[in-house]
Amino acid sequence: KIDTMGNIINQMVLDSFEVNLFMGIKSGPPYSFGFYSDNQQNLYVGYNRPVSVNSSQPIYTIRKYNQNLNLLAFYQDTVPFVQSGPYIVSQDANVYHSYSGSVTKVNSNFNGQAWRCTFPDYEYITMMGLDNNNNIYVLTKEYGIFNNYITRVIKIADLGNTYNIIYNQIIDDSEVEFKHLLVDPINNTFYTSGFYYSIPPYQRKIKKHSTTDATLVWSDSAYSVQSASDILLSDQGNLIAVGGGTDYYVWFYNNTGNIESTYIYNGPCGANDGITAAIVEPNNKLVVTGAACENANTVAYATTLKYTIPTIITTDLHETKSDKVFKLSPNPANEIVCLNPSTQVKQASAIDSKGSLVWLPIFNNCVDVSSLNNGIYVLRIQLNDQVINEKIFIAR
Repeated sequence: KIDTMGNIINQMVLDSFEVNLFMGIKSGPPYSFGFYSDNQQNLYVGYNRPVSVNSSQPIYTIRKYNQNLNLLAFYQDTVPFVQSGPYIVSQDANVYHSYSGSVTKVNSNFNGQAWRCTFPDYEYITMMGLDNNNNIYVLTKEYGIFNNYITRVIKIADLGNTYNIIYNQIIDDSEVEFKHLLVDPINNTFYTSGFYYSIPPYQRKIKKHSTTDATLVWSDSAYSVQSASDILLSDQGNLIAVGGGTDYYVWFYNNTGNIESTYIYNGPCGANDGITAAIVEPNNKLVVTGAACENANTVAYATTLKYTIPTIITTDLHETKSDKVFKLSPNPANEIVCLNPSTQVKQASAIDSKGSLVWLPIFNNCVDVSSLNNGIYVLRIQLNDQVINEKIFIAR
């Protein structure tokens, strides 16, 4: 854990790994599935433990820590010897993990499974997403004919101790390999992005679908060596794609699928440069970090950049600042925030200073902010025909 000045606050060893000397095979490092946090600011770390002396199969491991990095819970699942997949954590601390052809919900006390949904015909799960109605979206791929990938999105409803598959739709059948899935629950859509890089000309493809039935909203395809390594949403709800191939690239989309702006940074190597990770800050800033490459002297480079996100007019919902039409009260707040004049609130979320999104409950057309810690947030409220964004202070 590192503070804003780069000082290490705390650190710990997650796990240790053995070497299978009997088989003459050295176990490699664990494959990490990333970090998540819930609305209580607990940290989740997921990884796939390699085969060791005491296990003939990979071990899927998820650890839960508090803010002081003290271990709260520990979950393991011995999975078949197939490709392990990603995991995801909802804001109310529901945990779902995957491997080839399977999604599992972990019990709330981390001592087993609440349910496991299997679909064995599909080989790999590349990414998962969540909306705020306990629905899981699973991006899968299988190999088709003529070097094609068959890409599916499977929507699963979490019913507590069981599940229901709402739909299982093929969204692409081409040479493009889709690796990214992003759910936008406010606008009831999801995005997927992929890249075909085997033989030039290379192809980058991004699609937008309805979460209701996976209907295609728009598709953007370009032949380029620049691929998208991640996709994000701005505070306005517009898509941002980041990546590269020869340079650092950022593409800003409007809601009709057209690229409004492109930012390019000429990296230090001139080749194999690109963005590997990004985060949107609530002050309309985009922070990206770049891929390392090596020159003739085997010196590795990496660059972190901060951009101002351009204002893009949306065509899906009319965005406005709340002080033009509405007023939040009270502000500062501690428990409940209401709009004046009163109006029907459909959905509400808050973005903290770290860029983390927290979905908030609605009570009598007011927003319950009691779960938020003291600080400054951007409150995003969806009404029937518009979305408002306003800064709010939580003070108790």
